[in-house]
Amino acid sequence: MALPAVTWHWHTTAESALVGVNGGPILFMKNSQMERPIASTTKIMTAYLVLTHPAIYPLSRIVTITPKEAANDQKGLIKADSEVPLRAGERVTVRDLLWALMLPSADDAAWVLADHWPGGSEAFIRQMNRTARQLHMDHTHY
Repeated sequence: MALPAVTWHWHTTAESALVGVNGGPILFMKNSQMERPIASTTKIMTAYLVLTHPAIYPLSRIVTITPKEAANDQKGLIKADSEVPLRAGERVTVRDLLWALMLPSADDAAWVLADHWPGGSEAFIRQMNRTARQLHMDHTHY
């Protein structure tokens, strides 16, 4: 008994696809080298830096939300980004910010964590780019 012929149509929002078998050959590839916005990769790299720098980010560390960070939260809500409600003066642990970052994908939590890196968010972004190069993420720039 032969299987019916199947025509596969691949459509993704990024207009690319890469299909392979674990450890095996690539079965299908479309626009696999096309550069595009990195979206959640940024949140994964944020979590990676936080978790690999426990001297800077002990999970029990409490950070106080600044007025700037609370304002960023409001901007995200206006843009319909995924956010958790943050208020100026609120005290939040690094552990809770990581949960917010990874589960509801709250980008306001990412900004709070970045702001608390030595040198602030600009230094954090520079470290993200250094780490991406160390991990051979050659086409990634934050």
